[in-house]
Amino acid sequence: MGPVPMNEGLCAVFDSGPLIHLSEIGALSLLEIFTTKTTTDVVADEVKRYITSVDHDYMVQQVRIYAHNEISESGTLRALAKIYSLDSGEISALALCGTLKPKTEIIFFSDDSAARMVSDSLGITSVGTIGIIIKSATLGKTEKARALDLLESIPGMSTLFIKKELLKSIMDRLKKEWDLM
Repeated sequence: MGPVPMNEGLCAVFDSGPLIHLSEIGALSLLEIFTTKTTTDVVADEVKRYITSVDHDYMVQQVRIYAHNEISESGTLRALAKIYSLDSGEISALALCGTLKPKTEIIFFSDDSAARMVSDSLGITSVGTIGIIIKSATLGKTEKARALDLLESIPGMSTLFIKKELLKSIMDRLKKEWDLM
């Protein structure tokens, strides 16, 4: 994973995974590192089923929600979605990326590896929950020790699947980079 790009003109487009997983670990407030936050009504409806009403209300205040019928899917996206068996939320979020991309720099947030492969195939940078946590710490918006605590909490508090060895490797690298050994 490379660094998460950040600039004033960047538009963050969310699939359900990062919104759900950040909520599960009590870190939905990390969305505040992004100036422009968007998703679709399809994704928002999915997220609503998995997060608390307080977090849902917070998300609705923080994230601009586009109606999926306002967004057009490219033929390439439809073909890749079929090949990679993407669900309707992933497809709608990627279609939103395609709609917004000509106007602004886009970054797609998803924890689904197939959706991220499609995003990369479409020339759209993709990052997951772990990238959001790390970026928040590197920007100084979250204390680095807290970021490590959030990462450590993922296996026990979140439905995000990550191999323990990979998570440990990421955390060890960050501790070394951040001089927290």
